[in-house]
Amino acid sequence: TARQIIDSTVRVLRRYPERVLGYELPDGPEELRQAIAKRLFRGGLTVRTDGVLITAGCVEAVFLALATVCKPGDAVIVESPAFFLFYQLLEQLGLRAVEIPSRCCDGLDVEALESALEKGSAGEGGAGSADGGRVRAALLIGNFTNPMGSLIPDENKRRIAELLSRHGVYLIEDDMYAELHFGPTRPRSLASFADPDLSFLAASFSKTIAPGYRIGWLAGREQLIERARQTKLVTSVVSSKPAALGIAEFLENGSYDRTLRAARVRYAENIVRLREAVFESFPEGTTSTRPEGGMMFWVALPPAVDVFPLYESARAEGIVFAPGPMFSLRNTYRNGLRIGAVRWEVRVDRAVRRLGALATTLLQESKKRNARRA
Repeated sequence: TARQIIDSTVRVLRRYPERVLGYELPDGPEELRQAIAKRLFRGGLTVRTDGVLITAGCVEAVFLALATVCKPGDAVIVESPAFFLFYQLLEQLGLRAVEIPSRCCDGLDVEALESALEKGSAGEGGAGSADGGRVRAALLIGNFTNPMGSLIPDENKRRIAELLSRHGVYLIEDDMYAELHFGPTRPRSLASFADPDLSFLAASFSKTIAPGYRIGWLAGREQLIERARQTKLVTSVVSSKPAALGIAEFLENGSYDRTLRAARVRYAENIVRLREAVFESFPEGTTSTRPEGGMMFWVALPPAVDVFPLYESARAEGIVFAPGPMFSLRNTYRNGLRIGAVRWEVRVDRAVRRLGALATTLLQESKKRNARRA
């Protein structure tokens, strides 16, 4: 894949040297925006080329969407556990996170979302929040969440979209992992069920082609995207034209679809091997998710195991994972951890099994301490 994307970029550089090195409008190259709009249709979302804004990765896309519709002091709904960078974005923008529980099997708890929205009164500019400040937006991942890898069923997606629309709350969907599905078809985007006047979809090629290219996009109704475009003018102005045109060429010649097919098989196999290693080496009482796509794998250790001592012991041996409390503002999930399934090799297998041994030792020590206290 690396060689192919480099070759695509080189071909573009040779074909359009003056264009590649010249200025570009903030929207990004039309051929890439057109290709993205076509791919979004596979997820049930219909947008025009002018409804796609090229960004410097998915994080910038989410930032632009938040900055476009929110003001400091507004509340934003996030699932819990949630991607830790979401919290940092909200903090930088002066926004407050309202955490809604997410389940490993079907994602966001719809009843908890409804309860949170009903606690305030619906009105112009978003629903009220019990802690003060209007709930202006919901920042969610519908397909293969980070960190759990959950997939929200279509019926729940429809209910979530209806709730947000009823309360005048914007949806900002991170759909980064949707095309890494293990099943035969791409799951529908959450945004495809939502009011187009109240929804954005953000994603990027970082997890499927080249993280270093930093090419992502924000999609939605043209009026919303125009507002986001104005915000981009005072931040990054424009994304890398050589990278964007290189990816457009990569998509056009069919290389992207071949890359995705291979990635889906690889990640599905990695998840199976990871689950096997966890259940063969982690202490009794450990549970884990069973993702149907993406590359995120969530492990819940027995409650007696604190993940921070485990993290320090593992790091001393060169083993790194993401501790559960990173994914919440409430210092919860102290027995949880996220492991990436990007690659699988002997070294990774040994690291996972060693992590399991360290967790078993910590559990045994915890039991001994409790026995002495008794």
